[in-house]
Amino acid sequence: MSNELSYSESGKLNFNIYTFQFNPIVDYSSVKYPHSLFDSAFLEEQQKVMKVKNEIFKNILDLSKYHWKNKELKTKKIFEQDDLFVFKLSRSKNIKVEKDFRQEITETQPSIYIIIYNNSEYQKIAIQECRNVFVDTDIAARILENSFVEKLKSYNLNITIRKAYRRNEFWDFIEQHKEKICMVKFEFNYPNLPSLRAKFSEAMKETAKSISSDNVNAIFKSTNQTLVINKDNETICNLNDVSAEAGNPITIKVKGSKKYHKTGETFIIKEIDELQIQSRDTTFIRKILEDLNDD
Repeated sequence: MSNELSYSESGKLNFNIYTFQFNPIVDYSSVKYPHSLFDSAFLEEQQKVMKVKNEIFKNILDLSKYHWKNKELKTKKIFEQDDLFVFKLSRSKNIKVEKDFRQEITETQPSIYIIIYNNSEYQKIAIQECRNVFVDTDIAARILENSFVEKLKSYNLNITIRKAYRRNEFWDFIEQHKEKICMVKFEFNYPNLPSLRAKFSEAMKETAKSISSDNVNAIFKSTNQTLVINKDNETICNLNDVSAEAGNPITIKVKGSKKYHKTGETFIIKEIDELQIQSRDTTFIRKILEDLNDD
């Protein structure tokens, strides 16, 4: 098989893993006291939307249209079962072929698999690698996000899709620059996944929720000395785990350097056999998307 199709000889496909998260768009006109961010009606409006976020998302998946370069892309639904939604996304492109010693232009419609795990505990999207369709899976992720954002607006709900990266990427950099780190900045979207929220400090998540913040920063900085960062620090470990799985880059400053380093250069690839998709092996697919351990 061609390497461009990301097939192994056994028929397995390579998928990049993304995490999606929701945050409420509060309709201030419907809130009794819109001037008060801490008003109970304000918080109630948020909670109401977030309680049914996955149900809303499930309802819009069949209705979504996808566009790229001002053209609508074709889709084919493979199957839908409970919290799994699997479809193929294709794009039309012209290629040059030779026939009877003559060059001809013909249209081809290569496609990729998209697997959406719309489970409130995980919320993952697996996007097949295939350079014949898109040179980078990030392009497909943006196409999906643009479509979902538009569909979810009427429900006062927003969505972000980020590529998950290796947790060890942060620790590898820290180890390489031990005793030279002077600043670390963690940045988070609205943390609504239970698996991520469990590692998010109560103070940070309650404050973010109460002021309708969809972005929270935690900055550790030393002006005169360097930071002592190691894996024994549970807070740093948890913040790193949340960042990596949610796809939020961590900004790091090394003493003596004018540049800021950002994590997120690595990514997580999972292999799934096409037969397991076609045969609807949902148990295997769920397990693959739930286990993002990169150790």
